[in-house]
Amino acid sequence: MSTMSTAVSENKKVTSFEVYVSKETFKFHAAHFVAFQGYRERLHGHNYQVGVRILGSRKISADGYVVDFGDIKTVTRKVCKELK
Repeated sequence: MSTMSTAVSENKKVTSFEVYVSKETFKFHAAHFVAFQGYRERLHGHNYQVGVRILGSRKISADGYVVDFGDIKTVTRKVCKELK
């Protein structure tokens, strides 16, 4: 899902945008336990699925695009891989 709004500023086309990207492959797993005096729970894990929300404004490039979804996917997959 993405939403965009366009405004004209000093004869330049500027876009305010919000982009949300979520894929089933954007995920990582984490384990933890809680411990305090007199109590320690067992180590257990959780699975997380990641969604990325990008907000910004910039000029629309000559090809008519504001952001490259391929770049968003590449960076998100790299971050999730580092968290595994």
